[in-house]
Amino acid sequence: MFKTIRSKLSLGLACSFFALLGCIGCAYASVLGGVFSDASYGGINAPASGAFTITATDGKTELTDDDYAYANGVLTIKSTTPMTIKNTDATASTTDRILIGQGSLQAGNTVNLTLAGVNIAATVGSAMEIADDAAFNVTLTLADNSENVFKTQASFFAGIQKCSSGGSVGTLTFQGNTGELLATGGNQGAGIGSHDSHLAENIVFDGGKITANGGTLAAGIGGGNLGSGNKITIKSGTVIANGGWHGAGIGGGVRRGGSDITISGGTVISTGGEYAAGIGTGGVNGGDPQEVATNIVIGGGNVTATGGKYASGIGGGFKSSEKGVIVSGGTIEATGGQGGSGIGCGVYGSAVENQLNGNAVLIAKGVEKEGIVGFDGNLTKGIVFSAKDTSPYTGVMYGNVTVSDDVTFPANLTVGASATSNDIQTLTVDYMTTVTLGSTTLTNDKNGAIVINKDTTNPTRDGHISGGTIRTVVAYSVPTGISPPSDGSFVYIDGGQSTYGTLPAPTVAGKSFKGWYKESTYTNEVTGTSPVDLNVHTLYGKFVDSYTVTFSVPTGTVTPSTVDVDTGGKVSEPTVAWTDGTVAGWYSDPTFIDTSKWNFDTNTVTAPITLYAKFMCTVTFDSQGGDPITGTTLVYGNTIPIPTNPTYEGFKFGGWFTDPECSPYNMWNFFTSKVTGDITLYAKWGTEYTITNPVKPDNGEIVILANMALNGSMVLFRVIPDEHYEIDGLPIVQ
Repeated sequence: MFKTIRSKLSLGLACSFFALLGCIGCAYASVLGGVFSDASYGGINAPASGAFTITATDGKTELTDDDYAYANGVLTIKSTTPMTIKNTDATASTTDRILIGQGSLQAGNTVNLTLAGVNIAATVGSAMEIADDAAFNVTLTLADNSENVFKTQASFFAGIQKCSSGGSVGTLTFQGNTGELLATGGNQGAGIGSHDSHLAENIVFDGGKITANGGTLAAGIGGGNLGSGNKITIKSGTVIANGGWHGAGIGGGVRRGGSDITISGGTVISTGGEYAAGIGTGGVNGGDPQEVATNIVIGGGNVTATGGKYASGIGGGFKSSEKGVIVSGGTIEATGGQGGSGIGCGVYGSAVENQLNGNAVLIAKGVEKEGIVGFDGNLTKGIVFSAKDTSPYTGVMYGNVTVSDDVTFPANLTVGASATSNDIQTLTVDYMTTVTLGSTTLTNDKNGAIVINKDTTNPTRDGHISGGTIRTVVAYSVPTGISPPSDGSFVYIDGGQSTYGTLPAPTVAGKSFKGWYKESTYTNEVTGTSPVDLNVHTLYGKFVDSYTVTFSVPTGTVTPSTVDVDTGGKVSEPTVAWTDGTVAGWYSDPTFIDTSKWNFDTNTVTAPITLYAKFMCTVTFDSQGGDPITGTTLVYGNTIPIPTNPTYEGFKFGGWFTDPECSPYNMWNFFTSKVTGDITLYAKWGTEYTITNPVKPDNGEIVILANMALNGSMVLFRVIPDEHYEIDGLPIVQ
């Protein structure tokens, strides 16, 4: 089920490492070379105790040396078996490290590790390291309420290291809920990302709380010294990134950029080191800049980005430029350091092709520069509060904007004619959202939406955030685990509307929707014709479990073939289109045992069920003048038991047939033929004749296969010509 592993770092090995570290320029390469050598491990079975405890995440799989190896203070993960790792001693850190990248791992594979209390303070190498240019994926799940620490004191190494030479590499994903992780790089190493002179890319954050601190010249998340940070995605959770001296919070190390950085949700707090951007490029420590920050896309979440001295909050660092900061959602607060803009560039840099085009609130402050730079002609939708130096913020809204997250406006915002046209603007403060404006707080404590627009009765007067028109809002509430209606979780009801009108009817597998109610106790139902409540309120959707009843017939058709029934409800008997027999009831067991017969008047549905129709077929024997034979009734698809042969004086019985003429090809086979409806079988009578083999002809032989037959019966015989002869004719005489 599990095994515990022990560090066996010998003094001789430790001395070897210190000797390697004496050559700083080749230190990281030498350590990597030894770490990923298969010969280093030798298939050692783990002893009973050690620095880490590792178990199969499913609690069942037996882990083997094919899954991981442990030697010389290094735990190496070698397979895709989901594993959970924690420190054996939860009260202390360990200098042992974790490496991912041996064994059967191939491109496209995913290594799944759950971190349940790992605390590493490495003195050589990275605390956790993924093989350089690894094409496989790694997913790190932070166990709920766990605290995980990955620190290294080794120069040039990242706390959690993922390096690329620029080819196709796999993705490192962090996920979780209440778990936390702290990653700290050594001198010139990122907190999470690359070591010296390497690219960090394909890193995704999707939950948990992550804090990453870069070493000198390195980013918190992204590149180490002279390393870029590209393709970094933040979807959810909390991400806190702090760059070292000349390192961006998220992006590049010194003299390197950050590109394809995407933020769509969560809380992000990113602080650049001195001379570096909060999100974007690192600074320049001598020489000219070599890279530009490009394609930084923010579509959601709460983002706080602070640049270091001479750098922007989002964009370029000292002597660095940026191209393409695109903001389409979320709340962004960007502050530049001395000489830097909030969004744009730092000292001696430039910014171009930036865009604001969505429901975003952008609060940007520059020092010796404007709050936002590089947005020329590309401010189409959103709210911008911009300030320079000690001047107060000024607020401008572009287009019609909806605010859906709590936000504090740093200054008054006038809602009126568009900043780019004469169209009347509308600002919507969504339900369950609070907007704080200076000393005024506008709170929607009734789950409503407040819509502020230009006063149409007096077009010369703009509407302000402190006033406006309140529309009634109906919020739809559904039980946990059920998705809101596909057309939205709330709807506006204008003051002149007298009834609710068309209400959504959610469709949920396994549930039956029973309507909308004013109370969560489902007391007073509301329909489309109900008088509307002009106060902001919630309607509660009622759902009950429902199960599918399937009707199965062996032939013909049944209507309906399936029906959904509320739990505890009764199902009606369906209609069967079949006239060749009789439906003798419905059964929950396909073999029609008596106890499984379904009573449509009393039985109730408590789970998904299939009911099987019992088709009965009547078999009648017509002796055609012979002794009468009693018929029988059989279940559809069964064979007919062989009856006693009838007698008829003066005639010989020749079998049962499906037609009165007893055609030879219509003889009933009691061993293979099955009844598929009501049927009559007819007895055949005739005179029996003796059949003898004819005289052997020349050049061949005729063999009769039966020596007795009734008149009119089929007689089978075999004609066998001698070798080199063929049948030329077959005259038959009586």
